[in-house]
Amino acid sequence: MRRKRHGSEEINLNSLLDVLFIILFVVMLKGMQNEETVKTQMQQEVSQLQNQIESYELYEKEALVITIQVVKEEENRYISVGEEMIQLNENASTYMRTRLQNIIAGLLEDVDNTPVYIVFHCNKKEIYTKEFNMIDDVMSTYQDTVKEVFYKVIYEED
Repeated sequence: MRRKRHGSEEINLNSLLDVLFIILFVVMLKGMQNEETVKTQMQQEVSQLQNQIESYELYEKEALVITIQVVKEEENRYISVGEEMIQLNENASTYMRTRLQNIIAGLLEDVDNTPVYIVFHCNKKEIYTKEFNMIDDVMSTYQDTVKEVFYKVIYEED
């Protein structure tokens, strides 16, 4: 007959501790690698931003920037093009189109091989679709016909 051992048997924890230390070591190495990756990505983004700022400063002096935006005063809405204002109406009339074309043509008269950036700041809540399409059509036509003109719409939200 076998006798039962009485007393406490000790469990050997050495192998368990070894495994835990290895897992901890691997996790710490991964954390360090992730930190280095994040640092390099941030450095790349910072250098890209610096390049954009430098190119903006370069073109700011050598380019003409025309901003177009919808301005609301009391009950009336206007398109602001530089210092000129055109009153908007729901019909997006040919008068508005002609007036906008004349203003842009006047601004482009003095430009001689200088890049022109036309930026349309558009708040969808303040402009009708017909009006937007009319402005977009006129500006796209200038971009297609005049090689120095670059046009972009920036959508704004309240």
